[in-house]
Amino acid sequence: MFSSATLKAVCLVFVLFGVFIQGGRGQSPDSVLTIEELMKYVMRNHPTAVRASLPPAMAEAALRSARGSFDPKAYADWSRKSFDGKNYWRTGDFGLKSQTSIAGLQVKAGYQTASGQFLNPEGSLPTAGQAFLGVEVPLLQGLLIDQPRADLQKAQIGIEVSQNERRFLLNELAYQTILAYVDWAVAYDQREVARNALDLIAERLASTRESFFQGAMPGIDTLETYIQLQTQQLLLQDAQLALEQASIGLSYFLWGTPPTGTLPVPFVPDDILATPPAIDWQSSVRLTIGQTHPELQMKIGKLEQLTIDERWAKEQLKPFLSAGYTLIGNGLDLAGFPEDGEQAFIDNLLTENYKWEIKASFPLFLRKERGKLEQVRVKMLDTERFIDEKQQQIVTKIENSYRQWELATQQIQQYEGVVANYQRLVEAERDKFRVGTSSVFLLNSRLQKLVEAQLKLVQLRGKQQKYYYSSWYAAGQLHDLLNLEDYVLN
Repeated sequence: MFSSATLKAVCLVFVLFGVFIQGGRGQSPDSVLTIEELMKYVMRNHPTAVRASLPPAMAEAALRSARGSFDPKAYADWSRKSFDGKNYWRTGDFGLKSQTSIAGLQVKAGYQTASGQFLNPEGSLPTAGQAFLGVEVPLLQGLLIDQPRADLQKAQIGIEVSQNERRFLLNELAYQTILAYVDWAVAYDQREVARNALDLIAERLASTRESFFQGAMPGIDTLETYIQLQTQQLLLQDAQLALEQASIGLSYFLWGTPPTGTLPVPFVPDDILATPPAIDWQSSVRLTIGQTHPELQMKIGKLEQLTIDERWAKEQLKPFLSAGYTLIGNGLDLAGFPEDGEQAFIDNLLTENYKWEIKASFPLFLRKERGKLEQVRVKMLDTERFIDEKQQQIVTKIENSYRQWELATQQIQQYEGVVANYQRLVEAERDKFRVGTSSVFLLNSRLQKLVEAQLKLVQLRGKQQKYYYSSWYAAGQLHDLLNLEDYVLN
């Protein structure tokens, strides 16, 4: 048994400790950080969001480069030989040439000069030089597709691939940010549950202490309440630590400020846990909604590019055969020589002032060409199997996340009833305690069960939120759900 003096000293300690608890508890900040505000900040400052803009920029640069293959090119070739006081030769070749996207047609136009004592007769030109205009077209290999046209088509597809890669990166970033935000919201609500429970116990301790001083309650009840207060204080400290850790985890996504390891200002989360999210996806929708998943679309685009590679590889199995025709003139006059004034222009064009050539080649074993084709087909097979597997993975993840969200929603509805019933038990036990038909032990036990149920309900609501966003993430639709394009700085 405790002596009266000892019990009074213990109660005095309780009073001082209660004052310390009330005075040391921080005030809740007023700034509410919503998911929309968080996403706006993250999408404009986080390095991953900046990186997400790089694939489209690279794709645009690749398309510009591919189109550059069809740009006209100016060229010049000047040569002169002089020895022993003799002008052996002096030649010049200047002009423009261009690869077109029409059937592999190449166009060339320019001007040539030649003079000297030792010119090769076939290199002799009119005194005024010679203008020329020529074309060369492939007849077999390169007629349907060639390397420049293949690169251009792949670059055009690459624009869409890069946009899907961008969406994929933003979806990943948004999902990780959402998970950190939900963890933060859960930790905050659980800290509030622990804090409210501590307030109730502190209030009961003051009431129990008053009853003890009035001789209406034994000192052992005061001690038991104090022990519960100590235990709850430790739980509050754990909840506070969990909140700080969640805050640190969320602060990783808040770039643009000096790193402090915590949120830059005293924010509190929005009350998202009190608002149950809804998904209205029937079975048929869950089977098809993932078809636009950006990672899947990326691979489909890659497969289209490989299909172009296959066409070009098959084209290279054909023999190379090309025909060229060049119209040549006297100086800059391509219409005909002065002495041929009575001759029709069409005759000059087709039978007189021209140069034509045929080029042909064919590798005897085609090992290089057949090897390239086989490589492309292996890559296509690998990509096709990846697409098949990814489609199944997406459907499975969507179904799994949706089922988990559905179960969490049902559990929340049931557990809200459990919490309400525990609340009734606590209130009833408190009424019985006031009239002296209950004990501190029973009242503390009821309160402990209520706190445990409240913490469990917060946890379930957090899971429901995570499964909700996981379902949209699995479908690749988180980008659209959160309207990320409204926040990204392009």
